[in-house]
Amino acid sequence: MTALLARRLALQPGETASLCARLGLRLPPGIDRAPRPISTAGVLMDGVVPPALAAGLAVTCAPRVGVHVSTLGGVAAAFGIRGELGASVMRVGEDGREVSAWSPLRLGEELARCVPPLGTGRAAELHLPLADVARSPGLVDAVLGTLRATVVAPPHVMGHVVWLATASGWLSLEPAEVRDGVRWAVVRPVAPADLGACVAPFVGAALS
Repeated sequence: MTALLARRLALQPGETASLCARLGLRLPPGIDRAPRPISTAGVLMDGVVPPALAAGLAVTCAPRVGVHVSTLGGVAAAFGIRGELGASVMRVGEDGREVSAWSPLRLGEELARCVPPLGTGRAAELHLPLADVARSPGLVDAVLGTLRATVVAPPHVMGHVVWLATASGWLSLEPAEVRDGVRWAVVRPVAPADLGACVAPFVGAALS
């Protein structure tokens, strides 16, 4: 990895899309605005996208396995793994973008960075019919939004992880057993660091 991606690269809105257009890559939907002229210093070298940056964007846009995360404010990040390289494009602040590259072994740590911090309360685990989740007295007034992590092995979707945002913290919504034709679910408290473990079964299946 060259010096350019030895650090996280902060870009202005539309610059990531412009870089990908130069490279013939297609960003995951919603991750950036329409392309705009690149003005961030050091991004281009003599008008050319540096190899390390090009490699990171290629892994993000055309991964062997990808994780696309949307949260309370819309699309939050796209992560990719291909070979010995992992990379991501993440929204930072109100409208910035961050491009970074890392070892695939760090996927869980990188995923945790895109989860907005919430309260630190620990709600009780619930086990109930999936259709009753939206009507549960303990949830109906508490849920502020959702987080969805979609694991892909292009062109296939391997699975989804859904979390519920509440004022006291994140709750994982996990399908459970089927009873008399009715799907049940488990709702349990989770923390940002748990997102990697939640997507791991889908990532593992994609890599097998």
